[in-house]
Amino acid sequence: MNVLRPGVWGVLPTPFEATTLDVDAASLTKVVNAYRQLGGRDVVPGVVALGVFGEAARLSADERERVLATVVSTAGDLEVVAGIPFAAPDLARDEAARLAGAVRGVRALLVQVSSADTAILVRDLTRVHEASGRPVDPATATPQSWRDYVARRTGRGAPELMTEGEAPGYLRYDSGTDPADPVDQAIGATRRAVFPEHGLYP
Repeated sequence: MNVLRPGVWGVLPTPFEATTLDVDAASLTKVVNAYRQLGGRDVVPGVVALGVFGEAARLSADERERVLATVVSTAGDLEVVAGIPFAAPDLARDEAARLAGAVRGVRALLVQVSSADTAILVRDLTRVHEASGRPVDPATATPQSWRDYVARRTGRGAPELMTEGEAPGYLRYDSGTDPADPVDQAIGATRRAVFPEHGLYP
């Protein structure tokens, strides 16, 4: 499974210049280097930028980007997690998309909980994930709660991995169909019943 390394993660502060209150990139670089010297990745596997101590919500978009770029360029073999300072789902999604386009080398995103409702939380986190442009690792385990739900509803075991150990892929419907395949039969019946109403089927 594609997971973060265990260990003590450094949560980075965001230092500022004393007179101008600009982000102090030189001091931030020193802090990251200090973590790099604390015994290597077996002790400190990575750092969190723009997290709890990062003042992220008080920074402008350009300042957040500068902080993250500084950390990534200094981190070396340390992994970098970036905090998303917004709890509002739309703002969190937009920030994830913006950071994905501006800074390369971020290992994961630290996202705030948007709702106590599990279904809403899963929906919002999925949208943030999609906006980040980071694909799901095919070896990622499916959630145990979902496997338990499938077992209760169907009496059968559910896939333990996202791709069931197979290479993901698909064939276009217009590349050829199998008349004996129940899935192709259902697709064909849907196309014939629905598409003409929308001018989509000859």
